[in-house]
Amino acid sequence: MEVYRFITWTWGRETEQSSYRQEGRLSYSMLAKIQRSATARKHDGLVDPYSGECMFNSIVLDVAIGMVFVYLLLSLLCTAVLEVIATTFKLRAKNLEAGIRSLFSDGFGPGGEAFVKQIYDHGLVAGLYRDTGVDLQVASAGGYQKPSKPGTRQLPSYIPSRTFALSLIDILNTAREEGKAALPGIKATITGLPNSKAKQALLSFFADADGEIEQLRGHFENWYNDAMDRASGWYKKRTQYILLSIGLFVAVCLNVDTINIARALYLDPGVRQATVAEATGYLKSVNGSTTPSSCTTAGSTGDAQLSQLRDKLCSLQRSVKEVSSAESATLLPVGWKGGLSSDQLFRWEAIAGWILTAIALSLGAPFWFDLLNKFMVIRSTIKPQEKSPIEKSKA
Repeated sequence: MEVYRFITWTWGRETEQSSYRQEGRLSYSMLAKIQRSATARKHDGLVDPYSGECMFNSIVLDVAIGMVFVYLLLSLLCTAVLEVIATTFKLRAKNLEAGIRSLFSDGFGPGGEAFVKQIYDHGLVAGLYRDTGVDLQVASAGGYQKPSKPGTRQLPSYIPSRTFALSLIDILNTAREEGKAALPGIKATITGLPNSKAKQALLSFFADADGEIEQLRGHFENWYNDAMDRASGWYKKRTQYILLSIGLFVAVCLNVDTINIARALYLDPGVRQATVAEATGYLKSVNGSTTPSSCTTAGSTGDAQLSQLRDKLCSLQRSVKEVSSAESATLLPVGWKGGLSSDQLFRWEAIAGWILTAIALSLGAPFWFDLLNKFMVIRSTIKPQEKSPIEKSKA
């Protein structure tokens, strides 16, 4: 309703000014008279009768800042949970493997083995991940020894494009020639492969290389980068669905009702001012903050995956503390303070508010952080009480 009245008021002023312009009678004194007429609209609710500030520039903007701040903190919490899930279930490594599989499709490389397996088994790529069944172990008497039992592989989450291209060229170079001398052998190897989409793509790259090994390597790198762009889109879409599920779970567990929070921010000036103050302080602390010492384990000697998981759990703990601190400082209607009851759980308004919260959290923390910064810039520049008064019209 507030926004509707503001738009109606603005449209009326623009219509009034445009009519004067068309008649050529819009002088500065007339424009000042039109602008000063805004002070007479206090009864319309567009100007706060107590502070004299434009309500659209103060209340509505502060409500928006409060909502974005709540979404930001909860998005950080959901992102931390997502990172823990991605690290535990190796989602990035699996997504990378799926992207490489999409490159070769149904293709098999030299020797009848799948290209994907040969890429991961190549020395350049195998050095990017741990394989406890192959990597040497520290012997009890000193030195190193081969593992005594089968182990598991921890596939990498990222493979550089140059590493992929060099590995693929080396796999195809069965004659083990060097430089340009390897090109005839590579072509013969590709030609001898079973018919597949991978063979068709490799022959196309070879034909466009003009007999230059560096150009062939560049084609392989671009091919891999294009596949990784597609894989990144797959991962982003998949994680957005996961974030939506996490967001709905957080919204219900913490009773984060978008409709109820927006109502509290709009009707309660104390809650609104406290939330804006918390948002301002949060941005200042983020801009000048460093990584907390509790999240860094200097000289830790454990599994790299466990160390990464420990960092994600620390980030999750920090996000929980930020949400709890903001909730207690702003007195927002978050949580089940009065206890959980079936009447509250199955109210349509609450369900709609939780769904809106989940959708908002699925957009991710970077989106809400950028939006909060933009709103803060707008709030710092729009200060009606600091604007210079309009010059009085001459009689």
